[in-house]
Amino acid sequence: MTTPHDHTTATATHRRGAYRLGAWRRFCHAQDGAVTIPAVMFLPVFIMIMIASVELGVLMMKRTLIEHGVDVATRALRTGSQSLPDHDALKAAVCANMPFMSDCERDLTIEIFRIDPDNWEAALANPVKCTDRTVEEAPDVTLETGAINEMMMLRACLKVTPMTSVDPLARALATDAAGQFRMVTTTVFVNEPKASSATDSSSSSTPAGS
Repeated sequence: MTTPHDHTTATATHRRGAYRLGAWRRFCHAQDGAVTIPAVMFLPVFIMIMIASVELGVLMMKRTLIEHGVDVATRALRTGSQSLPDHDALKAAVCANMPFMSDCERDLTIEIFRIDPDNWEAALANPVKCTDRTVEEAPDVTLETGAINEMMMLRACLKVTPMTSVDPLARALATDAAGQFRMVTTTVFVNEPKASSATDSSSSSTPAGS
């Protein structure tokens, strides 16, 4: 036999169940946070894209600066109007034309060596020598003067530290133990006759009686 107490308990249970079901339905049909949730989901992706875009722009600027610095600093060498300086002086000349590049002379190496026009593969097979902050010894680079009309290759390697290591572009770069990646620029030129050599040649070809 059902007592009034049992009937009251059943009614209360039914009301609680109906309330919970209604609350669940209201939650499923609610529009609160319809904009916030997608923003929270996609905002990190947009931030990563923005950081990678800035990183790419900085890398392109540094690439342009190193090419410009090498071109300006080695112009006198290509024309033969200046003798080949030592490695430190050559790095200082290149870095002087590269503003906004911190630790340029520390992270830069320059090589100059002869190449055979009929055998380019031999020159390109030489490994690029770059600095390594985890090693105290500086790399042993080659600086050859070359003879007149001889083809030379100049190769500069600059180690660059990414702005951040969390964006996809920086993580895709091949870095060393110090977290730096290398930026290499190469130029080929032919040693032109020096002005003094041309003058001497002209004087020697003048007849003695003139």
